[in-house]
Amino acid sequence: MTSITQSWNPGLIVLHVVADGLIALAYFAIAGVVFYFVRARRDTHFRLVFLLFGLFIVAGGATHLMAVFSFWYPSYWAIGIVKAFAAALSIGTVLLIIPILPRALTLESPEELDRINRALETTLEEKERLLAMYEREHRVAGELQRAFLPVRLPDVPGLAFDADYEAGVAESDIGGDWYDAFPLANGRLAISIGDVAGRGLHAAVTMGKVRQSFRVCALQDFDTAKAATFAEKMLELYDPGAMVTAFFAVFDPLTRELMYTNAGHPPPILVDRDGRVTMLGGTSPPLGIVSKAAMSRLTLELDSLLVLYTDGLVESRHDIVADTERLVEVIHAIRETHPAHPARAIRAAMLEGPAKDDVAILVLSVLADATEPIDVTLAAVPESLRAARLVLRRFAYSVGCGEERVRVLETAAGEAISNVIEHAYGIEPGTVRIVARAENGNIFLEVEDRGQWRPPRDEGRGRGIPMIKLLATDFRLERGPSRHRALFSMPIAEPQWAFALEGKDV
Repeated sequence: MTSITQSWNPGLIVLHVVADGLIALAYFAIAGVVFYFVRARRDTHFRLVFLLFGLFIVAGGATHLMAVFSFWYPSYWAIGIVKAFAAALSIGTVLLIIPILPRALTLESPEELDRINRALETTLEEKERLLAMYEREHRVAGELQRAFLPVRLPDVPGLAFDADYEAGVAESDIGGDWYDAFPLANGRLAISIGDVAGRGLHAAVTMGKVRQSFRVCALQDFDTAKAATFAEKMLELYDPGAMVTAFFAVFDPLTRELMYTNAGHPPPILVDRDGRVTMLGGTSPPLGIVSKAAMSRLTLELDSLLVLYTDGLVESRHDIVADTERLVEVIHAIRETHPAHPARAIRAAMLEGPAKDDVAILVLSVLADATEPIDVTLAAVPESLRAARLVLRRFAYSVGCGEERVRVLETAAGEAISNVIEHAYGIEPGTVRIVARAENGNIFLEVEDRGQWRPPRDEGRGRGIPMIKLLATDFRLERGPSRHRALFSMPIAEPQWAFALEGKDV
């Protein structure tokens, strides 16, 4: 009876009710915190474990709550069901925890995570440093590459040059593509285009060396095969192991003869006025493969188009044969439509969007002869004589002059132009203007300057004016304070009194 009495002691009842109630409240609070954490942190590992653990805590709290309930309503079935539910959750939680315990043990400790974070920070700093260094190299390579491209292309009467260059966006580095065209002292033109294998600053430097070696050889009047051999030796000396495809040519505007060496480069495409296509294929292996270079010769017809390019133009779709055939079709269309910038038009027609690889294009148009009057102004320097001869020859042939008449016109005009170059300006720079027209079976020519001629000290000393008077049917000089003109004419047809100039004492 004592124990029963004690079990109903009011103080004991309060103790159990308060204790069980507080425990249940704490359990429910803990479960609420667990559920909130899992909901807020969806990246938490082992989410199911957390959820079962929360339910287990709720069930535990429910058993304590049922203990309080039993003081007033002793329903032992209800209490047993709640305890059974708590037991099931407990066993389920244990069975779930055991298999994932090895995985949980592999999770890094806070100290290890801190070490990893510091290592990542160091790696990121190193990556940023390398990225800055790469961007600097990329910028230097790009500036170097642009510096090696010509600022302007030759301006030669009867010819038209156009070029286009686009750096590839799919590649991470600048490449070694280039094009070049410049006049030589003998009136010819040097032309080159090429592609260095590899990318980055090293490729850009190698490109500059090869391009410059071709320039040096052209200025030394080397033939194209010898120039290619020189470039080969330069690579062997300064950059062994490098490989370069290149096309180097020398073009004579007077004879329209093209002398070239193709060192493994994509073949330039020539389309003549009748639409015939000539591929200037590889006559030699790429530079960097020791071999003897070969030179080819070809005469370009009037109204023809020569297109030089690098492989980025015909490899955008990874089908070189199909892209080359398409390029021929594009060049045919360009020759018919005569766009202001044919190189740019070719690139736009060939590439769908930005270039994946570097693309360089150089276009040489040999214009058809025209019978319209000519009016050109050249620098009063000896190098202009050849350009003047080219202009006059083309004009004379276009109006129907034979070879002998062309030679006479060249000789007479050459004497007048030489006088301007030698006597009109002294050390000051100046220009000479040449105007020619055909009218009533005659050619009328004017050679004009804006110099300050000194009075001749010996009228019978020079041969220029007597030579012009002998060759021309009409000649006169117009001299003013700031303008001087030599005007003369000659028949287009060969006169009956024509004679050869060779050996004639004038």
